[in-house]
Amino acid sequence: MTISLVTVICVVKCNAFLTSSGIISDVSANKKTQKGLNIGIVGGGRRCATILEMFQRRGSPSLNAAVSIVADVNPDSPGYQYAQELGIDTTTDLETVSSRKDLDFILDLAGDRDALVGLLVEKGSRIPVLDAATSHLFYDMFNMQKELVDARRSLRRTKTFLERVINSIQEEILVIDTSFKILDANDAALKAAGLPKEEVVGKYCYQISHHSETPCDSKDHPCPMQAVLRTGNYSQATHTHYNSEGEVRYYDLVHYPLKDESGNVTQVIELARDISHELERRVASQAKELKEDYARLVQEDRMISLGKLMSSVVHEINNPLSGIINLSKLVLSNIEDGTTDEASLETMKQHLKLIVSETTRTSRIVSNLLSFSRQVKVEVQDVDVNEVIGRVFSIVGHKTKLQDIAVHFELAETLPTVKGNFAQLEQSIMNIVFNAIEAMPDGGELTVSTYQDDVDGHDVVIEIIDSGSGISQQNLPYIFEPFFSTKGKAKGVGLGLSVVYGIIQDHQGDITVKSDEGNGARFTIRLPAQEPEAKN
Repeated sequence: MTISLVTVICVVKCNAFLTSSGIISDVSANKKTQKGLNIGIVGGGRRCATILEMFQRRGSPSLNAAVSIVADVNPDSPGYQYAQELGIDTTTDLETVSSRKDLDFILDLAGDRDALVGLLVEKGSRIPVLDAATSHLFYDMFNMQKELVDARRSLRRTKTFLERVINSIQEEILVIDTSFKILDANDAALKAAGLPKEEVVGKYCYQISHHSETPCDSKDHPCPMQAVLRTGNYSQATHTHYNSEGEVRYYDLVHYPLKDESGNVTQVIELARDISHELERRVASQAKELKEDYARLVQEDRMISLGKLMSSVVHEINNPLSGIINLSKLVLSNIEDGTTDEASLETMKQHLKLIVSETTRTSRIVSNLLSFSRQVKVEVQDVDVNEVIGRVFSIVGHKTKLQDIAVHFELAETLPTVKGNFAQLEQSIMNIVFNAIEAMPDGGELTVSTYQDDVDGHDVVIEIIDSGSGISQQNLPYIFEPFFSTKGKAKGVGLGLSVVYGIIQDHQGDITVKSDEGNGARFTIRLPAQEPEAKN
């Protein structure tokens, strides 16, 4: 209560001095004439220095005033020294102050008002004096204003620093209110949007990020902003955004809530990082790994097929080798006996021809086996599918004879080539033929045909039809899936038809199958035909 009373007394005294001296009216007049008040200060301590500093900084623009003189018996006081630095009149003699005619009032900061007033009365001066208590109130007001100015300056520096830090961050940052409106955005976000700040602030976030008029709310594209508002916790999601050129980019989004003192979310900070290049790199790496795995899978399947061939090929090679040995012995025997008549020479000539024929056939079988087992580069070339079929049956032909399978060929004579890899197409047909042979353990018929599609002529069609055990309707939808097999582990791991399907798809073709259990199967392969080159 005492403090309040002192303050009131100080203010009343201040008003009394200002009114009695006409300062208040002068101030009103000065607002019109812009004439400044001249102030004298008695007491050059720290309070004086603070007031001078405020006037120097123009911290009180509403008061058109200036300090004209500072008086203090101690010339080393901080206010006295600062006044000299500013070029303000200084004195150690109070009479100098009382003799000034240009002063509108005096601030007594020294605390010896009686002495000062007495001196002024002796000199006949009517300069109003604000006593120490009132001056201290003025000082406190100036000091608070100084602190306010300093705080504002500090806030401006902090704001400038934070703006520089936020704008230097490469991630895109948005400040969003609870109605999804953008309150602020850093330089990275503005650059990504391709818009100036005034065209971003005030718009809804989904208008800028998604070029949409409604918030995203699908299960595949959840809104992290809604999650933050619902739970009050941070949320993360992967989104597709549009950049300034309208291109779709992939972003990793993190939303952080800003809460008030009651814990309610008032704003949300969105951090967005463009991960498109990273995703592309990962996809490319995974695609490369899958391609390498697929290549290994194709080679393993070839080796499995080669193993199946060995039992039949051994017999096919042994038979001509036995004939070659026997014929060679007969020719050698005739030479050793010295039989050189015309009939004997003709017989030896026939034997030698048979030896050459059987040796050539054996060499071709071995060469085909080596070619089939070799891991070849995937080189695209013009392929004659009839030639591929001939190559396959040059290897498996003996196996069909051993199992009493009649093979019928219905190959179109004028057939366009297809673009592809000879070895892979050979492997595909080999797998299907093997499956057909295994489906006819007690013999049967195998028909292989080729023709050009009668509808538009753009496809070369290969059909392989067997009279074997067929495929049940229950298993038919799964025969091209990896590791699906009805033969049991002893006869395979279910990769053959899966590899076939992959190879045909790589050749931009299509493979289908029709079958009923007990009624054989029909495999149909369609490959894009090579268009004949136009003649000039």
